Amino acid sequence: MFNNLIPAQFAAFAGALAAVFIIDYAFVKFRGDSSATILAGVSINILSSSMILFLKYFASPDKLVMVERWFMGSLDVLGFDNIFSLFFLICAGISVIYLFSVELNILGFDAEIARTRGINPEKTRRFVYLATGIISASVVWIAGPVGFIGLIIPHIVKKISGNDMRILIPGSAFLGGGFLVICDIFSRIIIAPAELPVGIVTAITGSPVFLIILFNLKKKN
Repeated sequence: MFNNLIPAQFAAFAGALAAVFIIDYAFVKFRGDSSATILAGVSINILSSSMILFLKYFASPDKLVMVERWFMGSLDVLGFDNIFSLFFLICAGISVIYLFSVELNILGFDAEIARTRGINPEKTRRFVYLATGIISASVVWIAGPVGFIGLIIPHIVKKISGNDMRILIPGSAFLGGGFLVICDIFSRIIIAPAELPVGIVTAITGSPVFLIILFNLKKKN
């Protein structure tokens, strides 16, 4: 069964790397304009959604149900084969991001300041983009798109620990994992003995928190 999923794994990595390349190109093309980068991300999201709809249109009814359940996000994974196969990729990606934590701290002030300290902002950004793309593709391939954790948990950790990436990166990983476990517990008891996909729980709990964070950032600006 695992061997049959290898093409899906390859497609996940290829799609993630393509998205990273396009966003990185947009960032360089428009000289770090955050609005252009966001618009590039939105365009990729729309394009990806249309391709998924195209594939769903030709899918058989049983495959269509599987796809819809996958889109809801779930930790209902049998065995450890899939997890072990991606464990080293995820650990490698987190390690790469952490190795660049000092550079990211300096880049948080200004790219020109980073250059005066011998840091190459483009190289740092590309390595971090590549690492995050591999991690995201690995996790989404197994669990599906479980949203809002990556949007709200780093903000919460940042409120507690500050802007130091050496604390923010591992803190977000551990707190995000703990929050996901709590959401998964709720998903298993809300409509027991049936199980609610955990992606629904994270969306319901995460979207209001994200709106609160967004409004607070708007007030500060």
